[in-house]
Amino acid sequence: MNAGLETLQYQSLSVNVNTANDIMGGTQDNGTHASNPTGFNPNNWFVTVFGDGGQSGVNVGNPEIRMHTFFNAPGLSQIEVNFRGTHPNTTSELGWSWIGDPGSLSGENMSFYIPLISDPKVDGTWFFGAQHVWRTQDNGGNQAFLELNCNEFVAGHGGSIFTGACGDWVPLGKDLSGTSFGKDKAPGQYIVATSRAPSDTSTLWVGLRRGRVFISSNADKASGAVIFYRIDTSSTPTRFVSGIAVDPADPNHAFISFSGYNAYATAAGTATGHVFDVHFDPTGHTASWSNIDNNLGDEPITGIAYDLKTGDLFVSTDFAVNVLTPSRTWVPAASGLPPVATYGLTFDSAHRVLYAATHGRSAYSLSVP
Repeated sequence: MNAGLETLQYQSLSVNVNTANDIMGGTQDNGTHASNPTGFNPNNWFVTVFGDGGQSGVNVGNPEIRMHTFFNAPGLSQIEVNFRGTHPNTTSELGWSWIGDPGSLSGENMSFYIPLISDPKVDGTWFFGAQHVWRTQDNGGNQAFLELNCNEFVAGHGGSIFTGACGDWVPLGKDLSGTSFGKDKAPGQYIVATSRAPSDTSTLWVGLRRGRVFISSNADKASGAVIFYRIDTSSTPTRFVSGIAVDPADPNHAFISFSGYNAYATAAGTATGHVFDVHFDPTGHTASWSNIDNNLGDEPITGIAYDLKTGDLFVSTDFAVNVLTPSRTWVPAASGLPPVATYGLTFDSAHRVLYAATHGRSAYSLSVP
């Protein structure tokens, strides 16, 4: 009875901006999948690696280099890198090398699916979030060493896993969950969202589980020199930051979404709101927040994406993907998407496609003008 019914539960989708229809995505319990951009169609995706797939990414300088995450088993930052690409006619699992030692051995709290992103401008640079933001500038380490000593799937090539040698991530700046940034919005803190500005090499926005939001204007500097400024206030939600879409034309401008319900926030005496237009002042190190919920209603926002060309802002929910019209009213972005939880939105500006990762009806795309 289920033949032809797409029921995979995607967490998010990542794209290779150099090639149309080159997509990766992690699924709950069913591995990380990739499309075959050659002769692309909905039925020619393949499994690149098994397991409980989380976030993924493609290196901007060499798209053959890819990363994926598993779910966060207690105490583990489960990140792997593949320097050989993901291809349907090869056993791509054999190319995956473990680079999760630094985070796993740090003892830091982490999200069930840790936020992992590739830098949109800088070859080899990636970020993931725990209590610190962590960074690698060479795709996690030396390829030859990792493939010889940190490969989980080739017999005899994984002897260095959990020794501290597999992966060269370093923590940037201070612990963003710590009391050095205040005692409010603190219990159970860890990073859940990261976003790099595509217009420079240095601006990084960060969101935490209990609503803290930070920005760094020098995230490309030496790890100890990176400075984060906290920009949330008592007037912004004490809830899970579900997405950050940075304006491609202005690194100090972003749209930020929050999960959760206003009803619970009101009962708890904390700030309400689901979607905000945020402008950071790099001189005063403060930000202005404008609530743009308008007619959205009281529902969790699960993802957000922004199209600079049209000015369209998209958000996903447990039931739909909506777009903000010029009249400042939210409407369905298009027909054809089932009423299903959409956990992530990814906008490929190079090929003018919005991708929706649904949790139960697989992946969808929307071509935009």
